[in-house]
Amino acid sequence: MMARIDAALLAAQAAVVADRANFVRKDPAVVKAAKQAAADVRQSLRSISELTAEASAAWQRSARTR
Repeated sequence: MMARIDAALLAAQAAVVADRANFVRKDPAVVKAAKQAAADVRQSLRSISELTAEASAAWQRSARTR
């Protein structure tokens, strides 16, 4: 037999989880870490772009030396 889902209990549990997630999202340490992570990602993208440009330039230089 299948157990019945208690919709009221499910809704109450979902509300508790949503409230906890919102609390965590607004926590100052989490906000600070998220900002730092975003800055790190931006720097990584810049570094990857520079790496791509340098590898491409080296590839072109290597064709001229052969």
